[in-house]
Amino acid sequence: MSDKELLQEIKHSNKDAFEELFRRHVAALTEYAAFYISDRQVAEDIVQDLFVKIWEYRDRLEIHSSLKAYLYRSIHNSCIQYLRHQIVSQKHEKYAQFLLREARIMNQLFFESGINNLFEKEIGDLVNQCMKKLPVKVCVMR
Repeated sequence: MSDKELLQEIKHSNKDAFEELFRRHVAALTEYAAFYISDRQVAEDIVQDLFVKIWEYRDRLEIHSSLKAYLYRSIHNSCIQYLRHQIVSQKHEKYAQFLLREARIMNQLFFESGINNLFEKEIGDLVNQCMKKLPVKVCVMR
């Protein structure tokens, strides 16, 4: 059965046709994804996700080029998207590490410099001032 025929069968929810399509292309697509992504497990996940989407959207799937070209273009796009996401994640991770180091340094300076004692005294003074402003409660006994 040709890829085109398999696709038509998949559109009619033929699981056997889907499995045949998967068996035909999974190894080569995984190798192709692994060319872009150095992590073999991630490459396998990308290919798996493509086949899941094909099955989920089988009734709406419109492929105007060859099925093989569609599969490879989809994997290519998914790999590029994954790599872009990795770059953004790494930038955020570096920034978070920077903030954590800065927080540790500030915390260390705060406690080693005795500033915390100054703040404690200021807070105590403010509490005392507020308490002095409170009206004296008068208890009347009947």
